[in-house]
Amino acid sequence: MWVANGANPVIDADADAASPELTVSGSGGGDLVVVNQAGAAKSVTWSARSAHDDDPAKNATNTTVAVLLNSGNLVLLDTSNSSAPRTLWQSFDHPTDTLLPGAKLGRDKATGVNRRLVSRKSAATPSPGPYCFEVDPDAPQLVVKLCDSPVAYWATGAWNGRYFSNIPELAGNVPGFHLAFVDDAREEYLQFNVTAEATVTRNIVDVAGQNKHQVWIDASRDWLTLYAGPKSPCDVYAACGAFAVCSYTAALQPCSCMKGFSVRSPADWEQGDRTGGCARDATLDCTSGNSTGSAAASSTDGFFSMPGIGLPDRGRGLQNVRGRAECSTACLKNCSCTAYSYGSQGCLVWHDGLINAKQFQSTASDDEILYLRLAAREFHQKS
Repeated sequence: MWVANGANPVIDADADAASPELTVSGSGGGDLVVVNQAGAAKSVTWSARSAHDDDPAKNATNTTVAVLLNSGNLVLLDTSNSSAPRTLWQSFDHPTDTLLPGAKLGRDKATGVNRRLVSRKSAATPSPGPYCFEVDPDAPQLVVKLCDSPVAYWATGAWNGRYFSNIPELAGNVPGFHLAFVDDAREEYLQFNVTAEATVTRNIVDVAGQNKHQVWIDASRDWLTLYAGPKSPCDVYAACGAFAVCSYTAALQPCSCMKGFSVRSPADWEQGDRTGGCARDATLDCTSGNSTGSAAASSTDGFFSMPGIGLPDRGRGLQNVRGRAECSTACLKNCSCTAYSYGSQGCLVWHDGLINAKQFQSTASDDEILYLRLAAREFHQKS
């Protein structure tokens, strides 16, 4: 639920090497650090950079202690005043992919500090992934988005004083915890508090990019998900990566590669990280020109029709193109063109990876057919 140095893990091939150590350092006033003990020269891999760093009269190291509280909050305390210990640093201010009861998820408007959840790269590694769950600075709600993009693909909806409009699952009285959302002059944050001590609950953004609130059920020894946002994994932006299709009807394995493509990293897919997408099996014949130049007239590349597939993002419209045949030719003449479609929007072409292609329950009309560019050999093999 919290990782000190997920972006820079200590990796040691020597099985006999000493384990990394989490400790309060003996210098610099006492800071919480992760020490890589491999080799003769021990190195600090991660540091909390506690409030001591801003204190010119740094307290003696022997008054600084690290404590794991019953709430799950790891805190660094200055105990020089035993009757009123001072918190120098706490893990609740630096969440990873999990929000626990009592912690704040949001921003301090005065200081600019923004606490947000960041998905893990995969189930096997704590390294940060691509998805973030955070407060929306423009509206009283929270959003799930690609961390490096301003565009959100799911929002909780506005807070009405009891619950968020897009999470009707929390409209009633949920046993065990109380949800709160604060938006005032100084702060904007989500917080929930446990009302029954035996309740074990968490809010997460998972590897697949969904925000979930879960309660631990002792009888089944498993998590009960109260809600998932967005509801379908296919509504997570680019969940399957490039040249892959996300199917709304395949709940367990929603991602599949397009014809002529194979999973780029099977190991990552096995661990739930499918953002790497799929790689082309056969090189296109259009390789003699540059990425924007014209293809040779003798190119043997062809197009594979994909009816029932929602058109991917980032399609570019070509002007003064009449008819599907002319649109096909225009794509074929450009080495970087990977697909085209011709319909009510005119001629659309795609360059490089095809992102966010989806297969819906109902069949798309002929106006929405995607034509995927493939090497000639792909048409002589079984589909």
